[in-house]
Amino acid sequence: MIFHTDSETTSFIPGDGSDVTPKTSPDGKSIAFLRPSVDGAVQIFIWNVESKILQQATSANGGIFEFEWAPDSGSMAFTAYRSVAGQNVEHGIALVTDHPFADTSTGFDRSEKRKIHVVDLNSGLVRQVTHDVFHDDQIAWDPSGSRICYVSRNGSGNALSARSDVWVADLRNDTSWPITHGGFEPMFPCFSVDGNDVVLTGSKLAAEGYSDGFASFGVWTTSASTENDLRRVSDEFYSLSYVSQTLRVAGQKAYIAFDHQGSVPLGGVSLNGVSDEAELLFAPAGQVNGFDIKKTAEGLIWAAVVADFGSAGDLYVGRRKAVTKLTRFGDDFVSSTQLTKPVEISVQSCPGVTVQGWVFVPEGLGPHPVVQVVKGGPYTQFGATMSGPGSFEEAQILCAAGFLVVIGNPRGSAGYGVAHATGASGNLPDVTSRDLQALRDHALANFGGDPARVGVMGGSFGGYMAAWLACTTRDVFAAAVGERGCYSLDSYVGASDDGLNVVNALWGADKPSWKEQSPVTHVSALDCPFLIVHSDGDQHAPFEQARRFFLEAKLFDKEVDMLVFCAGDHESSRSGPLGLRIHRYEQIINWLKTTLG
Repeated sequence: MIFHTDSETTSFIPGDGSDVTPKTSPDGKSIAFLRPSVDGAVQIFIWNVESKILQQATSANGGIFEFEWAPDSGSMAFTAYRSVAGQNVEHGIALVTDHPFADTSTGFDRSEKRKIHVVDLNSGLVRQVTHDVFHDDQIAWDPSGSRICYVSRNGSGNALSARSDVWVADLRNDTSWPITHGGFEPMFPCFSVDGNDVVLTGSKLAAEGYSDGFASFGVWTTSASTENDLRRVSDEFYSLSYVSQTLRVAGQKAYIAFDHQGSVPLGGVSLNGVSDEAELLFAPAGQVNGFDIKKTAEGLIWAAVVADFGSAGDLYVGRRKAVTKLTRFGDDFVSSTQLTKPVEISVQSCPGVTVQGWVFVPEGLGPHPVVQVVKGGPYTQFGATMSGPGSFEEAQILCAAGFLVVIGNPRGSAGYGVAHATGASGNLPDVTSRDLQALRDHALANFGGDPARVGVMGGSFGGYMAAWLACTTRDVFAAAVGERGCYSLDSYVGASDDGLNVVNALWGADKPSWKEQSPVTHVSALDCPFLIVHSDGDQHAPFEQARRFFLEAKLFDKEVDMLVFCAGDHESSRSGPLGLRIHRYEQIINWLKTTLG
């Protein structure tokens, strides 16, 4: 359900709860959003703020993936599937010519590619703007409404490279050209206020052409019309937050929400040069997620969804340095639920390395059974929010079930500067293990944990680390839970939707080392019960990984169970159906209570 609010009233657009991505037109008269149509395909719908009339604006086969209002509010650019010339899909057979050929959100990627279109909202006429053989997405208009910038792999050359480029399409003469030229991973391009430059976020690729798994995603700028080198305008300390992934330009500054020691403040950087300091607009004791910002004659006006220790997200508005909280969803939640206040800890992992973490202590007398929860990523951060990646949700629920929970941000995590992030490069599992051990030892020594009843649990990269710790650490863990994990790098590299890039980015390009860094290689040393939790439709961490680890463990007569969620995906535990998510918690908690006591 989509809400429309101003300083006095709040109304909502009637719907069944499946509406997403609301965007107000530049003239403020309409709200567009995505909603499944009668045939089930997601289309653009437009709601007139004054008349309250709702209209369907598109009827694209296969649905709409993203859209952006034109500056004059009279048209929209959107991405939708179109068949690529020379490739046909018949009888369920697809000819694959490009890599990667699978996508976490859409499944098997056949001959159709996401192309950019423009729809005239007065006439309903649709015009296809791009026609290449690659996906085109991440669209933005220039201030004049005559050009669109976007991201495409068109012209990348090496199909196995992670390279993509920013392109500009001129609607006046049907021409397009790249403004980046390899060696870079661009995201969220947008035009400067004068339209002369394109501002974007991203990071340089590694020398081998793959992503750098520990690089700061900063703010960059380049010319919109001529070939020019990218120029970074943000200090490397400021890395775009994984939970926000939003870039906005207002005046001569670009604004991002960046990771910072568990919080996500909103800040701006000058487009005229690199600065060691960002202009902080809002620094809550929580995380700024999505936001928008405008520069007016009265100054900056911004709106942001902010999640914190007691809220999955509330809407804030800032104007003339005054901040107003417009919604109270978190207040209702806190008043009806007993939450455990986490205790922040800071430990020395090794000389010169400090690791931040949090401990959740359950009610009652100890010693308590302990669960160490390892986050995914690893270039993310645990933060003070109640839902989403790296949230406190699992820690709260496990603590309410009677477990002492310890979480933290080991090296390789975002939010602590370049040295902390790159400190895990080249030796990821061992460095992460040392930092997690320091957090665990501190919690056991100071918060009443029972060292004989310690479990470890994690999802995605955290699932990999749960298996790694259980298979390479002796006489420490009494139980381990690995969820949607990667357990065998040699098969993950080909089975995952982005496996080749992920493995090279995180574990390096040295193929012989992949076997040694795979938990399945060490499964014969597994010395505690292990629960595998996996969705059989996961494209990012394929079900093959769970099956392989399960089989190898059984061959060594290890105590291993597998909880399979049918037709789920990599995000099922965080954004799947509510009933499934509740059932997941019930199953995991019951298993941990059985194994840890």
